[in-house]
Amino acid sequence: MIGSPVAPPAITPQALKEREDLDRCAKKQIIDHREEYASTALGVFQAWVGFTIVFIIAQLVLTVIEKPLPTPEFIAVVVTSATSIVGLAYTVGKFLFPTYGSKDMFR
Repeated sequence: MIGSPVAPPAITPQALKEREDLDRCAKKQIIDHREEYASTALGVFQAWVGFTIVFIIAQLVLTVIEKPLPTPEFIAVVVTSATSIVGLAYTVGKFLFPTYGSKDMFR
């Protein structure tokens, strides 16, 4: 009959134990994945800081020999790269430190 309630299947203690084991294993994999993700993100941040320092030093050297990058272009490179890194930091932070109860907590 359509619309009649159907009783859910009984949950056995063994099924609960298997579910807990699977959840524990999944959380362990997520933690391992987050450590790898954080390590990669740190490498990207370090590369960006290095690029920015080298770029600023190059601009100073080019200014001394009177062939600098024009100011608007210099500012555009620094600001756009900084914006990209801030966006990446936001994404990494959201993944590494999810808020309690969010739907992407254990994705």
